[in-house]
Amino acid sequence: MNILSKFIVLFVLLGSNFDSPTVRAKEFFLNAYNGKTMDSEEWLTKKARLSKFLEPFGGLDAFVRDCAAEVKRNRGIKEIIVIRVHEKENIYLIEIEVVFNNNEKSNGIDAWTKEDEKWKITVNPGKKIQKY
Repeated sequence: MNILSKFIVLFVLLGSNFDSPTVRAKEFFLNAYNGKTMDSEEWLTKKARLSKFLEPFGGLDAFVRDCAAEVKRNRGIKEIIVIRVHEKENIYLIEIEVVFNNNEKSNGIDAWTKEDEKWKITVNPGKKIQKY
């Protein structure tokens, strides 16, 4: 097998992991808890943006600020863990647990679906978004 073939095989294997709702969910919360500004069109489905389901938190930017403040209070993030994944009709309900350096934890469940070739948070058919 030549070097190009090995690279293609590696890319295919890794690519399948990158196109995963769990990887995307962990990336979203890592960004949020690190205070990284995110574009709502990049991370939320059109339905989620129109429903204004983040409005109780003041929108996506305020949600990120709250998460970053929580990290500061808890002396940083130790890890973000996917606890459970449930798929139903192309919507993945993903339960995430955030473990902080002082061993405090917070968790919640969000719904993810593919829109515009990207995994995005959508309105959870069973629940409203939960603050982690």
